[in-house]
Amino acid sequence: MKKSFSLFLLLVSFTVAWAQIPFGYYDDAEGKSGAVLKTALHNIIRSGHRELDFRPDNARYWWDNYFRRTDWHSATASHPNGFFWCMYSTDQHTTYISGTIQNREHAMPRSWWSISTATGLDYGVANGDLHNLFPANQAANAAKSNFPLGTTRGEIFNNGVVRVGRSTFAGYNGNVFEPPDQYKGDFARTYMYMVTRYEYYANRWRSIGITSMLIPNSRYPTLTPYAVNLLLAWHRADPVSQKEINRNDSVYQIQRNRNPFIDHPELAEHIWGNLMREPWFRNATIAEFGVEYLPGGDIRVLVSRRSGESFHYEIYSVTGLKLDSRELPENNIIELTDLNNGMYILVVYARNQRHTARILVGTI
Repeated sequence: MKKSFSLFLLLVSFTVAWAQIPFGYYDDAEGKSGAVLKTALHNIIRSGHRELDFRPDNARYWWDNYFRRTDWHSATASHPNGFFWCMYSTDQHTTYISGTIQNREHAMPRSWWSISTATGLDYGVANGDLHNLFPANQAANAAKSNFPLGTTRGEIFNNGVVRVGRSTFAGYNGNVFEPPDQYKGDFARTYMYMVTRYEYYANRWRSIGITSMLIPNSRYPTLTPYAVNLLLAWHRADPVSQKEINRNDSVYQIQRNRNPFIDHPELAEHIWGNLMREPWFRNATIAEFGVEYLPGGDIRVLVSRRSGESFHYEIYSVTGLKLDSRELPENNIIELTDLNNGMYILVVYARNQRHTARILVGTI
């Protein structure tokens, strides 16, 4: 006899962070490529974006309420109290805020999109975009200035972590800022986010005499050939890390929009890279998997599938005994029959990926 039940979801063997992409968040981007895909993502991540107020006099609020949630490194043996995570220096033990030690740094320089007005410089919504703002060592931040990203020997500045100096990457020979290898992908995906989120800033794009990374008045590709080559190289060499995943989820909780190049790294290839002429369809990743309770005792598996695509599911007891194994119906609805009250494990196999949820069956 089918039983009514209450449902609790726990992702097993994956971090909880993956579950925080809203189901269907990227639906409107599927089937698109190149410029059309970029614009579709722009519309998605612009919608619902909560503007954050960024001013010189509210720095403490940012550190206490934003960076403490997005960039706080948990305790280590050498730093048992934790610290603010800095990608610009080894000065990662900072647990307090001081303008002489750490700054709130725009990864993509805000001078690249500023507009002069009668009352001063206008930076727009992008000024307070948390996806582009990070804790930064003050000395390294000052040396970074508004230089583009690149590789360099560091003849102007070198603190053992980041370097500033003449470009050694083909396509540009001016001064550049180079982050450490383990964060190059982070910077690349941040820049990709910025030119996508602020696509309508095309008439703002500028860079104080530096023309190496942005094409003025360009909605697409927006990035110069030099920039595309550099950012894709870094994006590929330094894949998405757990740090980025956690930060993306935390920013979403605060700002209500996401960095799609962290959620789905392959998007970069479909917009600027090797797949730019091929339509993008997201994989059925754990990022967009879940279950929901339906009246009458059924569950619906929340996993993206294309028409005619076959998925398989299995149900196990908590002791590992397989109780059911069959193809997932096209409507994604599973009828739970003949299950006693208790905890069960649902496993769904989709496109060579394994997704796991724990369900609790019990009389309401």
